[in-house]
Amino acid sequence: MKKVAKKTTKERSGDKITASDGSPSGKMIALQFLDTGWRVALPILVITYIGIRIDRQNSTMPLYSLIGFFFSLVIATILVYQQIKSVYPDFFKVLRNKGVNK
Repeated sequence: MKKVAKKTTKERSGDKITASDGSPSGKMIALQFLDTGWRVALPILVITYIGIRIDRQNSTMPLYSLIGFFFSLVIATILVYQQIKSVYPDFFKVLRNKGVNK
């Protein structure tokens, strides 16, 4: 008698994470783009808005807006770095090794 492998919930519902060759599916790539999008957009919008509000209260218009914008870019970079590191743990090791081998 043949044993039939149990299908996971995602396989039964039709939401495959990877294609048959092991590469990520279109849905997974789209979800990664959305995840990256909020990691970049949210800090930039929120922190820059806070900078604009502080500037309006203190009449220092571009100062805190620019500080907030550049600070938010740093935070967005850290968030995207953490995302890449969690999804592809060896990504930065491979990049470092390529630089050493040249």
